[in-house]
Amino acid sequence: MHLMLQNLNDLKQKMLENSSDLQQRMVEISKELKVDLQQKMVENSSDLKIDLQQKILENVKDLNDDLQQKMLENSSDLQQKILENSKKSKKEYL
Repeated sequence: MHLMLQNLNDLKQKMLENSSDLQQRMVEISKELKVDLQQKMVENSSDLKIDLQQKILENVKDLNDDLQQKMLENSSDLQQKILENSKKSKKEYL
């Protein structure tokens, strides 16, 4: 009987030690995962920032190209109207 109690106490002690070891390991793993997660977030943030900058540059270029095209069209239209008005004025003058 005494031996059984001793075995139970030994087992209980081992379980407590294992539990403590397990808790400590879980804390360590949690810290490692937190650091890994923070690093990944920084990397992803940097990648997203680069992607966003690239998209902004592409959009600005597209807008600039569109604006230049519109300006050329408007300039051509304006020149045409000036020419027409000039011809009209010349006819009216004569």
